[in-house]
Amino acid sequence: MKIRKVFGFALGVLVVSATVYSMTPATNSLAKVKDNNIYYAASAVNASTSSTTTSNAGYNLLTQSAGSEITVQGPAGVTLKQFASADSSGGAVACTPDVIPSGTKVYTANVATTDKTYSVATALMSHWRPKASVVAVYNCSAQTAQGTWLSALNGKIAISVPTPTGLTIPTGKNLKVYRYLADGTIEGCETVLDGNRIVWASESFATFAFVVE
Repeated sequence: MKIRKVFGFALGVLVVSATVYSMTPATNSLAKVKDNNIYYAASAVNASTSSTTTSNAGYNLLTQSAGSEITVQGPAGVTLKQFASADSSGGAVACTPDVIPSGTKVYTANVATTDKTYSVATALMSHWRPKASVVAVYNCSAQTAQGTWLSALNGKIAISVPTPTGLTIPTGKNLKVYRYLADGTIEGCETVLDGNRIVWASESFATFAFVVE
């Protein structure tokens, strides 16, 4: 049997006795974006109802250059650091200051449907969630100023990208974000749909799929 390495794990014949996926635990201070301004929740965000948030200083994403980082002070003394994606995706990653070192470059690349990663992501999703339809795949990564690619993080991050062009969610369906784990399983991420942005929480940089189910 040929084994190929994709997403950092070996993909071969999957023998599964039970579905393995779980929702990411609630994330306090999950950053979200509305009308290109940063917002975030003082408590857990409900992925389906997009619970009420408190506005911070309203830093405009459009004024943050690609590859830069800023610090935002919010309610109750919460401080968030936001990294604008160094690629052309328009993405951003927010976290508390101790999670990602200063000087790190983050990437939130939208994977082309012709790319092998997209094909593998779709195949894996059809295995774990056969009724789900993949509508986008993102490769999210981060490289420190010293050249180290981050894997394990000292806390959670909130990743934000523009809503993919042409995305429609049929009545009765929901958009969900799943993270691909190193063993080939998937994990549901707490997700917020807010205007022209999609924001989700994660414990690591990884490959993610946007699905409608």
